[in-house]
Amino acid sequence: MGCHPSSSSSSSSPTISRSEITNNTAFTNLTPSDTITRSALDNVAITHSYSSPNTTITRSTLATSTISHAYLRRCVASNSTLFSVLASRTEIQRSVVADARLRRCTLSNANISRQCRLARSVVTNSEVVDGCSVHRGTIERSTVRGSAVKRSRLVDCDVAGCVIVGSDFRGMVLRNGVWKGGKLVGRMGAGAEVVMQRKRDGVRMAVPDRLETREPTVWMNGEEEGDSGMSEGEENMNMGVPGTLATREPAVWTKGDQGATRGVPEALATREPEVWMKRDEEGGSVMGEGEEAPPPYEP
Repeated sequence: MGCHPSSSSSSSSPTISRSEITNNTAFTNLTPSDTITRSALDNVAITHSYSSPNTTITRSTLATSTISHAYLRRCVASNSTLFSVLASRTEIQRSVVADARLRRCTLSNANISRQCRLARSVVTNSEVVDGCSVHRGTIERSTVRGSAVKRSRLVDCDVAGCVIVGSDFRGMVLRNGVWKGGKLVGRMGAGAEVVMQRKRDGVRMAVPDRLETREPTVWMNGEEEGDSGMSEGEENMNMGVPGTLATREPAVWTKGDQGATRGVPEALATREPEVWMKRDEEGGSVMGEGEEAPPPYEP
C-alpha cells in the first residue's frame, strides 16, 4: 500500500482504515475529521477546504478520479471528476458530477451538475443540468435541463423545462410541456410555448389549444413530493390518495352494473392497506397486474 499526501496536507491527515491506497493518490487540505474507510484508491486526488463539509469516503472503490467536497458511500468511480456531491450506492464512469445528489444510479459519459437529484436512474452519454429531478429514469444520448423525469426513458432527446412521467420518447425536442403516459397533458406556466418536435426532420407535432396550465414550480413540486430515494430513510414513494373517494361495502363493489355478481376468487391474499402500498419500495412493478407500460413515442 502506498500513500502520497500532498505537502499542503502535512498538518492534518484523514483517518484511514483497512484501505488500499496506491499510484499517486494525493490528499490536499484535509481536516482531522475526514475519514476514508475500507476503500481502494488508485491515482485519485482528494481535495477539501476547511470551510466546506467534511469529505467522507466509506467502502468505496475509486480510480483515476478527482474528488472535492464529496460524501461517498458504497460507490464505484473511475476516470471521473466529482465536486460537491452526495452519492450512495452509485457507479460513476468517465463522468463529471458537480453539485448533485445521487442514489442507486449508474452514470457513464455523463455530465450532471447544478443542483440535480437522481435516484435509481441510468444516465449514458448525456447531460443532465439545471436542477433536474430524475427518479427511476433512463436517459441515453440526451440533454435534459430544468426538468422532472419519473419512470420514463429518453433516447436522443433535447428536453428543457418539462415534466415527464411514465413516458418513452426517442429523437424528440420537448419544451415547456407536461407529459404523462406519453400524452401531453399540461403547460409549464402561462404564455409558455409548448414544443414537441422531431429531431430528424424538424417537423412539429400538433399541440392542443387547451392545456392545463400551472406554474413550473407547481408541476415540479407535485412530481417531487413522492420522489425521495435520496437518503437511507427516504425510500417510500408517496403515491398520493385523492381527497374524495366513493365509499361502498365490499359486496357492492363486486356487483356488476346489472346487479350480477362478477365472481370473486375464494382464495385472495389479504394484507393491511399500508402493506399493499409499499410494493414499490420492495421492488415491485409500478404497473398494476395486467397493465402494460405505455409504448415508446417514436415518430
